[in-house]
Amino acid sequence: MKRNGIVLAGTVILDIVHMVDHWPEQESVAFIERTEYGAGGPPQNAAAALKKLKAPFPVSLQGVIGDDAMLIFSWARARPMACHRRIFSAGPRPSPATPR
Repeated sequence: MKRNGIVLAGTVILDIVHMVDHWPEQESVAFIERTEYGAGGPPQNAAAALKKLKAPFPVSLQGVIGDDAMLIFSWARARPMACHRRIFSAGPRPSPATPR
């Protein structure tokens, strides 16, 4: 069986970038003018770069994302990449009292 393509695996995160009106001095504050969100993490960034470069081989992203409120947003941001296969696993995080 001949295989073709690349599989990128790891943690997919949500980048949250706050744009401020100025760089605050120590012990002071700055006004957040806007907030930008984007899918991130090493496998996500590499897959996005390969797709932008029009890689001549299939690109597969396999990652783990959390089960918090940003899950749907992260998924929506990653979807337009159109990788040949994406596997995201979102499971409940163990609480500190949960035995491992």
